[in-house]
Amino acid sequence: MQKFILIFLGGLIVGGLIVWGIFEAKGIHSTPSPDMVATSTLETNDSVTVMNQAAGDTVQVTDVSLTNSAWIVVYDNNAGAPGNTLGAIIAIPSEGEVSVPLLRPTISGHTYFVGIASFSTTTPAEYSTTLPTIGTAKSFIAQ
Repeated sequence: MQKFILIFLGGLIVGGLIVWGIFEAKGIHSTPSPDMVATSTLETNDSVTVMNQAAGDTVQVTDVSLTNSAWIVVYDNNAGAPGNTLGAIIAIPSEGEVSVPLLRPTISGHTYFVGIASFSTTTPAEYSTTLPTIGTAKSFIAQ
């Protein structure tokens, strides 16, 4: 029995070291390295325009007017206000129209929001928890 416990504990340690090695090799860290940090200052005249559109796995933002690069973020409707992030894409000032890929498709008849958010990092794993909506988010209905 003692031999079985030692083998089990050894397996846990080896497994933990393998997982740690994979995270290190892929560069997955809890804090961004200094070379990943970027800044974005939003201006009061930054805006997005979005129209009602067919439900699907992308959202078309028909007009993006930015002074500096920023995230264009699609949110769930949470009691009439932006809720969970469904998708985001970095847009540059001359972008015009953008298509935002979503983590899950929109549902026909539901209302969603599109907003502009500044970015503090360029890693997609972190933007979902660090981006506040700046200004007023625009709503649209998936049809």
